[in-house]
Amino acid sequence: MAKLKGICKNIDGCDLAADKVEQEAEKSNFVCSECGKPLTQVGGTKPTDGGNGGSNKMLLIIIVAVVLIGGGAGAWFGGLFGGSSETQEQVADSIPPIFPDGGNGETDSIPPVEPDTIKPDPKPVGPKFSWGKYSGPTEGFGGELKVTRQHSIDLGNTRGEVIDVYPGDVIKNIKITNGKIVQGVLIRTDGTQKTFTIGV
Repeated sequence: MAKLKGICKNIDGCDLAADKVEQEAEKSNFVCSECGKPLTQVGGTKPTDGGNGGSNKMLLIIIVAVVLIGGGAGAWFGGLFGGSSETQEQVADSIPPIFPDGGNGETDSIPPVEPDTIKPDPKPVGPKFSWGKYSGPTEGFGGELKVTRQHSIDLGNTRGEVIDVYPGDVIKNIKITNGKIVQGVLIRTDGTQKTFTIGV
């Protein structure tokens, strides 16, 4: 009798199965020489251990054939009963487009937004003085004023003192309260400085 080649699948209880050793055995006694379990034929067309490897391949071939045949039939019937692509294009061309704003879709119906027309919110501007240019907070400490014309600052004290300022002078570290200067450091064009507080 012809011998067949096979491997044992009893991995838990057989060293030959764990090592996947190919064994030769008579077809009438196709079992593992170590554990006695049925062998799975290798190199043949049909396993002898009752597996379904061949039927799985056949099933896969049938599924592929059905898909291919079904796809071809669908394409053929679609071309036969679905009408030509020209008819579909004519139907699509006959339906007017719908625009959300109710317009006709022309570009002049929605004016473009120019980038320079969008302006940021203006920053708060400090109080204005007719005799100089002020920059700084509207209220509080830290402003600066560049004198542009001669002016007398009334110190508001009991002595009736005033400070005369001239173009080119700068007043720094100004404190503003209720839109008025109440404190600052006058720096003359010659570099001399004078700190003042109004109302003291």
